[in-house]
Amino acid sequence: MAKTPITKTCGGIFDEQAAKEAKRSHVHARKSDGYRKTAAYLKRPDSHKFESTQVICDLTTAKDPVAGDLLSVQALWDAIGPKRGRSVEWLPPSEGGRGAGQIRVNCQNPGGKEIGTEYDTVKLYMFDEIPLSDNSRARLLLNAAKKLIPLMHCQNNITYPDPDQVAPQ
Repeated sequence: MAKTPITKTCGGIFDEQAAKEAKRSHVHARKSDGYRKTAAYLKRPDSHKFESTQVICDLTTAKDPVAGDLLSVQALWDAIGPKRGRSVEWLPPSEGGRGAGQIRVNCQNPGGKEIGTEYDTVKLYMFDEIPLSDNSRARLLLNAAKKLIPLMHCQNNITYPDPDQVAPQ
């Protein structure tokens, strides 16, 4: 597994600010599901019945590391949607643990198929061991959502918040 510039990993979701905060110019990217495979899986009607997590991106510090020892972005269906009628919501990291925040996106009838379950929210969440600000974490997850959600062909309008509004610098 060769080292890759951090700005070229995870589908290019790292902007200059996040790359600078990460204090790493190169990382190892482990094999993961990626955006297309994750979207294809989440569009399947049976994926709404299980809490099966898809790993979109998995970054490590060494050639043979423990999975996600640096950063991991994952997605799954969830029954808890964005608050106050929003289509997308950023939730900051919780106290303790490696949870680095999450994005919840309401996705109605992915791929034009009516699913008929309470699981209509795609939750993208991140674990990290990188000293990132909440603003950079929100940017990373919003950038990942902007790559994943269009591939799912949700039948509702989705408006992404400004990361500077939800997680000020």
